[in-house]
Amino acid sequence: TLVAAHPQCPEVVARTETRALFLLDIRTGKRRDIQGVADGRTAAFSPDGKRIALWADGGIALVDTVTAVLTRLEGTQVCGGTPRWSPDGKRLAWLSGDPMAAGNRFNVTVEFWDAATGQRKPVIGPHELIGEPEWSPDGTRLAVARHNAIVRGDVPLTLEVASLDGAKPIEIADGFLGMPVPASLCWTAD
Repeated sequence: TLVAAHPQCPEVVARTETRALFLLDIRTGKRRDIQGVADGRTAAFSPDGKRIALWADGGIALVDTVTAVLTRLEGTQVCGGTPRWSPDGKRLAWLSGDPMAAGNRFNVTVEFWDAATGQRKPVIGPHELIGEPEWSPDGTRLAVARHNAIVRGDVPLTLEVASLDGAKPIEIADGFLGMPVPASLCWTAD
């Protein structure tokens, strides 16, 4: 199964039936196993194609595309979605949390990791359910759609935007009706 691809890279990330991950060169068919992954879920290539972020074995791991060496970001706990690289490839965001920690209710936070400092920090949440984070084009903010309470079968959503400087996230829109799962977002260039 194809997990991730990059438009300028000759390799894709694929997954076996047992959720082991490997790199597959689409020109030659050569396979390189990514060692140390028992349960690979999703993956994303960095914008320059030099690294791959994985949701694997419950946490975040990075793979060097040249060596296929895996490095885990210690202490991360992913609860869904695909890790998201910032447009410049200097930061990585993901949905963090333990879906069972709050008694069968999701308790989700958006975290990001800074490649230059190695530090990670929460920027949005915790909330019951959050859609996948989306980076602004300049890589300085993250946006998510998150659920509020279900009202007569409808699911009101809140659009929340956070800067990376630690300021409190801003609610841009509140109460618009969404699908049962928070929708994906897209920033405009301006």
